[in-house]
Amino acid sequence: MRARRTSTSSAWSRASAVPASGVSYEAFFDVMRADGRTEVHAVTSPVNVASIAFHRSLGFGVSDPIADYDGAGADRVVFHRSL
Repeated sequence: MRARRTSTSSAWSRASAVPASGVSYEAFFDVMRADGRTEVHAVTSPVNVASIAFHRSLGFGVSDPIADYDGAGADRVVFHRSL
């Protein structure tokens, strides 16, 4: 079983005193570890520099852009992190 997509609202994250997406990821990591998972992957657009910086700050590696990952003209980068 795979968790296909999760997301957070950027506006909500900016408005809170605690980085909501970082807290959400840590809780998600705990659940995945408890389920025996050993790695996590995420995707974003290569122009989303804030997301790329955020994921790197959480210890994710990032791929080079992958052409047409989400369909024609929808390039993405893939993040990966071992748990």
